[in-house]
This record gives sequence, C-alpha cells and structure tokens, in this order.
Amino acid sequence: MDLRSQVESIVEKILPAVQALIAQLEHTAGPPEARLDPRELERQCRDLGLAVGHEVFGRLLQAYGDGKQGTVVRCPCGGARRWVGTRARTLRDLMNREVTLQRAYYFCDACGQGWLPLDEALGLTSAHVTPALYEVAVTCGSMAPPEEAAEVLTVVAGVTLSAKSIERYTKRVGGATAQALDQRAHATEADTTPERLEAPAPGPRPYNIQLDGSMLRMRDKTFREVKVACLFDGRDLAELHAGRRELLRKHYEVHLGGPERLGQLTYAAARVYGLTVDGANAISQGDGAPWVWNVVQTHWPAAVEVLDFYHLSEHLHACAQTLWGVGSERARA
Repeated sequence: MDLRSQVESIVEKILPAVQALIAQLEHTAGPPEARLDPRELERQCRDLGLAVGHEVFGRLLQAYGDGKQGTVVRCPCGGARRWVGTRARTLRDLMNREVTLQRAYYFCDACGQGWLPLDEALGLTSAHVTPALYEVAVTCGSMAPPEEAAEVLTVVAGVTLSAKSIERYTKRVGGATAQALDQRAHATEADTTPERLEAPAPGPRPYNIQLDGSMLRMRDKTFREVKVACLFDGRDLAELHAGRRELLRKHYEVHLGGPERLGQLTYAAARVYGLTVDGANAISQGDGAPWVWNVVQTHWPAAVEVLDFYHLSEHLHACAQTLWGVGSERARA
C-alpha cells in the first residue's frame, strides 16, 4: 500500500468515532442538563483530531527515511564515518502521543564521534519531543513559570509535559539566545566603538533611546531589578484615531542584572535599528538615575539627554514645597 493510500485509510477511521459521538448525543436527548456538556464534546472532538493527526504524522514522517547516506561518509575531522546500523528513538509529538523513528547511525574511529544524519536533517534536539512540540513548550515556558506553563499546555493544547522538562528546554534555548546576543554585541562594539565627543552634533534626531529599571518578582518570591531599554523611531508614530497616536514599531532589550550588559545589547540593536555610531541622530529620555546617564555617555555620547517630564515635575514640585512651604499658593503656582 502506497503512502497516499495509507493516509486515506487512517482518515477513514474518523468516521466511526464521529458516529459514536452522534449516537452519544442522541442517547442524551432531553432537557439541556441531561445532555453531554458542550465543553466536553468539544474536548472529545479535539482529542479525536489529535489521534487522527498523530497517525497521519507518523505515516508521513516515514517519507524522510532513516537518513542513510551509504556505508561510508567523510567525517569533518578528516576520518571516515562508517554505517553501523539503525537506532530507534521515541519522541512525544504535538498530538501528545509517541512516535518512533528508525535512524541510520554512523561512527568515526578517528574522532570517536557518532553521527545520526536524520536527527540533523529533522532538527532534533536531545529533548525527547519533536521540534514542533519543543518550540511550543519553550514558548509557554518563556511566558509563564514552568508549573503554570505545563498547566496551560495541557488545558489549551491537550499536551502533557512535566514542569521540569519545560524549564529545561526553556533554559537551554535561553542560554543559546543569550550567547548569540553576546557575540553580536561584542562584534558590533569591536567594529564600531564610538568616540566621546565634546558636544552633541546638530542635526535631525528621529531615534529615541529609553532606559529604565523595574522590580520583577522571582519564583522564590523575592524581587530583583530588571533593566529595560526601548528603541523607537519617532517617524513611526501614527494617528490611529482622532487624538490617539501609537508607535507602529518598537524594539526592547531586557537584562536581569547590571546596566553594563544592557548597554552592550542595546548598542548592538541600535546599530541595526538605524542609530549612528555615536548616537548623533538620537535623543535619550531617562529618569535621572546615574546608571542611565552613564550607559548613554558610554555608547551614544552625541545623543541629546533629556530628563523625562514626570520626574522633572516631581523634582520641581519637591523643590517648590521646600522653598515656599507645603501647600502654599506660591508653591502651587
């Protein structure tokens, strides 16, 4: 039986299951409270679709073969990778079921390294899940604590993964992302290190750099400050409705730690965004915190630094009350 016929036979399996659901509804005909809960009906339909989707996915996955590329393949080390046999691997898929792959396995005597070309072709990681489920798990893990992410994944997608697995996958991707960002930041600074200028150069300044800190609650119930940078181009400001304007594009950099790394990451992102090496085409708005001014002077010495209106008003208010008395008419004026 060819692949197309196999898939068609799997799809046909859905008909008896649908008929069973119809019969279940007919048997519970009567007052609404006696019928099958529509939420339960919807979940059963979802699970039915997942079951059929899993079988179709398993069959289609066979089209990739086992990855065998002959009996001997040259190894990057200069030696020879020799085919040893096949190795089975079982993964949980996006349909919350297990799928088993048969993969050709090679071994190089020169470097002592094994090689599984199918794993490489399919983008498999060391995790015991398919690439699609891995991506979904990391997305959930990056938006909520592992325990909550696992619960959301079960309720929304019908997929069961442990909180530990989600945490492990998310940390692995986060670590790789952080390393890539560090490399980009160091490469950018090495190529274009800004020189400190005597005074900001005149000219249009459409770009805006905003730096700030905010307290973030950790999983251990303590609080730590996260440093945040926002980059935007004032020309991206659009009037959506009368009296309401909104930026159509913004870029954020975030770092849980000191300001030095945030500055490096933001500088690299700013160069991609369109800021000049010295920030001569930018304005920096800040709340007056010394670390904000220090970061701006280090990376964008030609940027115009502006104290934001709200903190300016706060300081002006405190100054007026100190000079002329709390609640006095002159202080209010």
